[in-house]
Amino acid sequence: MQEDDLGFELTRKKGGDPTIVGLAYACFTNVIRRGLEEFNRFVRDNLLEVEWFPANGNDLEFVPTGRVVQWLLEPPPKPLWIFVGRLLRRGTDTMILENPVQLKHVIESVFKGFRPIWEQTQIMAAL
Repeated sequence: MQEDDLGFELTRKKGGDPTIVGLAYACFTNVIRRGLEEFNRFVRDNLLEVEWFPANGNDLEFVPTGRVVQWLLEPPPKPLWIFVGRLLRRGTDTMILENPVQLKHVIESVFKGFRPIWEQTQIMAAL
């Protein structure tokens, strides 16, 4: 599976700091709330999904495009990992995965949409 994404590791894995990441996630949700209509459109246009790992140790769970925004704004308690992005699956997205031009277009579209959100999140989290 190919992923174009924005992720939040909310554990101490790889030296992470859940407090700092939690702050960054809160800033991220504030940024998307301020531009909610535009973010909704970005999610729909790019078929974004959420992949997340619950604290109860179950397997990864997935949130479909239609529920992404609401889930991001009100996630379940204590997720360990949150990924939001475009998931490209073998079989379903074979035409994109096998065509470098289409794959490039998908990657660029997702990164272009996330960049201003990421930048605003970084500025807000640094204050």
